[in-house]
Amino acid sequence: MSEEAVEICRRLAVGNPAAYEPNLAHSLTVLAMVAMRWGDLSGALRVTAEAVELYRRRIVTTPTLLPKLHTVLKLQALVLDKLGRPEDAETVRRWLGEDPLPPGSHN
Repeated sequence: MSEEAVEICRRLAVGNPAAYEPNLAHSLTVLAMVAMRWGDLSGALRVTAEAVELYRRRIVTTPTLLPKLHTVLKLQALVLDKLGRPEDAETVRRWLGEDPLPPGSHN
């Protein structure tokens, strides 16, 4: 189901990236959670990286996506830890600490 949502969002995003890339990033985050639950850590890392890139690309014009970017980065740090890459996980967490959510934001 998550993979189907990702593929649908990918097709929609081709025609209208501004409208559909945030949905694609969210679907990728869900897919990463599923992959992680099934033990596919490399797959989870790959899709979190794609979601991060999509959110970062849209954050300038849609700052309300910042909490979602934080969510996927926290997930990415967890995956990196599970892959035995604590230094990379710490780099992600450092960025999160240096770029906190503004007051009133929900994560």
